Amino acid sequence: MGWMSQHETIEDARWEPPRSSTAISQTRPARQMPAGLRLDVGWLIATRVLVASLYLAAAAWPQRLTLLVLVAGVACVCLLAASPWFRLPLRLRTASAVEAMTIGLVTPFAAVQAYVASSGATMTTGELLLALETGTAITATMIAGAALVERRSDIWSPLARSLVLWPLLVVPVSVLPSAQDGSTRSLSLALGGGFLAAALVTVVARLAPAAAARWVIAAGTLAYGAIILFNNGATSLWNRPLFASVLWMLEVGVASLLFSVTARQWCLRVLQAIWFTAFLARPRR
Repeated sequence: MGWMSQHETIEDARWEPPRSSTAISQTRPARQMPAGLRLDVGWLIATRVLVASLYLAAAAWPQRLTLLVLVAGVACVCLLAASPWFRLPLRLRTASAVEAMTIGLVTPFAAVQAYVASSGATMTTGELLLALETGTAITATMIAGAALVERRSDIWSPLARSLVLWPLLVVPVSVLPSAQDGSTRSLSLALGGGFLAAALVTVVARLAPAAAARWVIAAGTLAYGAIILFNNGATSLWNRPLFASVLWMLEVGVASLLFSVTARQWCLRVLQAIWFTAFLARPRR
């Protein structure tokens, strides 16, 4: 009996893990990520740094055509990443689609527009039409990209959506004032500087606290615009044909509005209404 009492005492004294620890670990809320991007931030930074490096190298290397072809290859890779074939996360596919639109569409349009409206040149009727067409294409691509990102408002915060759209809205309007002439070297420097600024804004906004990240985007945009204007950008715009300068100001106005969530939501509703009217509301035969 004494042995059994001692055995029961040992059994009672045996250590057991606290039952509440499992419940606490199960109910503990997950660590909140700062506002911004998660999985796809590295992809965006790498893409923007790579494109900036290729453009800046094209400005210094005689074999510019090879590097510009590589830029087109980066746009194709982004387009493939945006497709559902590889079953990538939705955030990464959407970000890749916006990068493909930036690198493959608005960047060439902006380069052609700056080339046509070269400083001190008198624009012919054909050049006026080409500048108008490229300006319309740039504006339409901006609106389409903003609507695409706003359509994914459930996967990104408003701050993250602005960060994804930054090069799409800023780079095309920075080419005309920063490119001093229509040469390939000048255009490559302008485009490389735009993508480098996009990469820097993305990195700093991602590393900054959530409360300060939105101010980083605003300050980076204003600082980049001030650098361009004070670095002979205002003189370059003054020497451009009047039509090109007015068209540039309209593009800047559209880009500034698309940084607003309200404007992006309005564009999304308009495009959805157009899509419904054109394709879904047709009477069946």
